[in-house]
Amino acid sequence: MKHIRLFLLATVVFLLFSAASCEKSDNGFKVTYYKTVGEGYVYDGVNNKPIKGAKIVVHTVVGDGSGSGMLAFGPSTIRDTFSTNENGYYQVRFIKKAYDGVLFGWNKATIYSLIVPSDLIPPPPPPNWRWVLPEAGGSPFRKKLYPKDIEKQKNITIDTIKFYPYPEYTNPEHSYPPEYPY
Repeated sequence: MKHIRLFLLATVVFLLFSAASCEKSDNGFKVTYYKTVGEGYVYDGVNNKPIKGAKIVVHTVVGDGSGSGMLAFGPSTIRDTFSTNENGYYQVRFIKKAYDGVLFGWNKATIYSLIVPSDLIPPPPPPNWRWVLPEAGGSPFRKKLYPKDIEKQKNITIDTIKFYPYPEYTNPEHSYPPEYPY
């Protein structure tokens, strides 16, 4: 009986220490992060002013489908969201590995997609306007990174992202939007 209690106590202590050394991602995965951060700015491209409160989403693919336990499953995608401050500045963190549960254990991150969706940016001042990224055809800003890009660097500078205000297109008589107003 004494050995069972000692074993249970050791198990509880182990679980407490292992849980304390990791954090949780936006969608609840236990994760550890690299010390490396990605940083950049989000600006209004017309008047060159910072955009406060823009959301930067980092999607991390963890695992390669081989699994580290008895069964093999496909990779998981983990989402973390970060925001710009009043200067348009943001810092993102990169997941090093994530815990997939008792059977699969810790899996390493294999690819990162940094996305700045225009619908997660506070709207520009004119009513019924939205932000667009002309060089991406109006799509959100996207950048792919790999662990090898992150492991050896302290900071990763990401290009300044400039969004432009654009009127919401609501005219049902035309199937194309008007030209950019700037």
